[in-house]
Parts: sequence; C-alpha cells; structure tokens
Amino acid sequence: MLQAASSFLPVIAFSPQPNECVLNMASAPGGKASHIATLMQNTGVIFANDVNKARTKSLTTNIHRLGCKNVAVCSYDGREFLKVLGGFDRVLLDASCSGTGVTSKDPSVKVDKVNPSQY
Repeated sequence: MLQAASSFLPVIAFSPQPNECVLNMASAPGGKASHIATLMQNTGVIFANDVNKARTKSLTTNIHRLGCKNVAVCSYDGREFLKVLGGFDRVLLDASCSGTGVTSKDPSVKVDKVNPSQY
C-alpha cells in the first residue's frame, strides 16, 4: 500500500512485536494497520478501529487485499473502547488530521509564512 514517508514514522515509533495484542484507534484506510501486521509477522491480534463506520469498508478491503490475517476490524468510539474490550500491549492513535500527507494535498490547511522582519 503506497503511503507518504511520514505515515511510516508512527508505526516505527510504535514498535509492535510479534504475538502482542494491539489497538489501532484511527485505522482507515489501513496503511498503518497493515504495516503493524507485517511487523508482527501476522501473529498476535490487531484491533483496527475507526469511529467512522463508513470508513471501515475501505479498511476491511485493504486488510483482506494485503493478506493481513491477524486483524479484526471494528468501529467504536475510542473513549469507550476499554468498556468493549480492554487489555492491550500497545495502543496507537495517529489522529487523521495530524498527517502531513493530508496537509500537502489540501491547500486550505496551509498557513502563509510571514517574514517577521516586515513588522
């Protein structure tokens, strides 16, 4: 799955290990979840969650297409997730709006740089 280089950094810092139980809280469309599955060598369990149920369709498609066998796709409010299922070795929340890939594609989120010497 093609991703911006910045999308790899959270997963590298996350450092998932084989046989762990992990939660990826904002998973769609699945780039980070599939990267986690690869690093875990398709062992353990990954709960690939996205609060937006409509986005889980692309997430599920990509997880299947990429052959990730240790991923369960779900759609819960992350604040309530521990009531549904608790006890994770690691939890990743890379909020969608923090991606620099999104910023580079959407000019409306960029801020004009101002030269301080103008003032």
